[in-house]
Formats: sequence, C-alpha cells, structure tokens
Amino acid sequence: MSWTEEDIAKALTPLLLAYGSGFNTERFMFYVKQLKNIPPYILKPTVQKLINKLTFVPSIAEIRREAKTYQNMADHSFSPDWSTALAEVVREVRHVGHSGHPQIKDKYAEETVRRIGWLNICSANKSDWLTLRAQFRETYNLIVSQYQDRQESIEALRQITQNEAHPALNEKMGLLLKRIDIK
Repeated sequence: MSWTEEDIAKALTPLLLAYGSGFNTERFMFYVKQLKNIPPYILKPTVQKLINKLTFVPSIAEIRREAKTYQNMADHSFSPDWSTALAEVVREVRHVGHSGHPQIKDKYAEETVRRIGWLNICSANKSDWLTLRAQFRETYNLIVSQYQDRQESIEALRQITQNEAHPALNEKMGLLLKRIDIK
C-alpha cells in the first residue's frame, strides 16, 4: 500500500500540537519529506511515544530510530543478537563438523563465520572458547553496524534523489545508488 505526503503530515500533526513553537511550515514539510518512507501506521505510535518521552522536538533521527522499533514489532522481527547467532553456529558445528558446509540462516552470523573461518571455529578447544566467543561477538556486532550504516546511507541517497530538483545531481546520485544498492 502506498501513502501520500498528506497521510504522513496527518501522522506527524501531533508534533505541531505538542511542540508548536518548534515548528514552522517549512520545517514541518521538511519532516514530512524526510519521513515519507515510514508508513503512517508506524509514525503515529512513534510520534505519540516521543511526545510522552521528550521535552523538546524530536529530531528526524530520533523519530526514525523509534519507528524502527515499531516496524520490528509489526514485522515480528528482532534486532540482531550475537548470542543467538553464536548458538546457531555452535549447532552447525555439532551438526556438520569441520568438513561440512554449515547452513547458517542469520546473514550476519554467516559473514562472521566467513571472517573468522569455519575451520578456526570448529577446531577451537575449550581453553580457546572464551577468546573465540569474544571474537565472534565483536565481529558480529561490527558486521551488524556496518550493514546498518550501509542501509542508512542507501536511504539517504534515495531521499536525496527523490527530494532534490536538480536533474544532473539526481542522475549522478542515482548511478551511485545503483552501484551500492546490492541486496
């Protein structure tokens, strides 16, 4: 389902009521344009929660961060968790061993295993396990952070290409977006 800027504006209207002096028409419309990729049914509870929680006007980044929580709830998904991922890897070690090919569902864990090395994980003895566990945690969290950074960059590029009225810039940004937007 698609929604209009008017739908987004309606979802953000409580911000005007709660923080009226912090908004003028130009700023409000900037918020609408910057947040138009978030469904109104996600924005409404997000805005309400932030109004209840914050004394000052929430930034676009704060709204996005909070909206992600509601989106995860709507999608029945959870934030990546290294300990759950490690448990999946350990199950695969037990299931296929060092000569097998693990079937890891968590894409971050799969990349973590690739970076650390399947053989290194399989051949770790008990005395190495604490070090391996810490290495897995650090690598996993780094990969998640890099992925999220990349997604935020892609979203920023999309917003620029959709919001700017400069055809030459849009064309160059579009090319950049095609180069980095690998699913």
